[in-house]
Amino acid sequence: MLFSSLMLGYVFITVYISLKQDRLTTTYFYANIVAMLKSTLLLRPWLAYDPANKDHRRYFNNFVKTRSWAGCPYQWLIMDDSGDVVHYLTKVTAEYYLSREFVAKKPQKSGKKVVKKA
Repeated sequence: MLFSSLMLGYVFITVYISLKQDRLTTTYFYANIVAMLKSTLLLRPWLAYDPANKDHRRYFNNFVKTRSWAGCPYQWLIMDDSGDVVHYLTKVTAEYYLSREFVAKKPQKSGKKVVKKA
């Protein structure tokens, strides 16, 4: 038996390959393991979407324009029962803008002073 060890990040994998197997199968098996580890280790970090953050809104706007997350360095967490990321981000962004637009304002005082006559 051929003994091979592979260390990537915190993952340690030992691969035992029989010498009876042909070279093509062995190479394919080894390449699959390396590809799976790279895809796991190189994932974008998870982050909660914050519509008050200008960069988060910019990433979402870029997605809306291009229909691709290629420019976004994060994977977004869904914080409620929404079915998918786009629905959740649209809903949260709309709530953010509506809360900013329709804020109940305090009545302004007029600049006139009332003088009481005695």
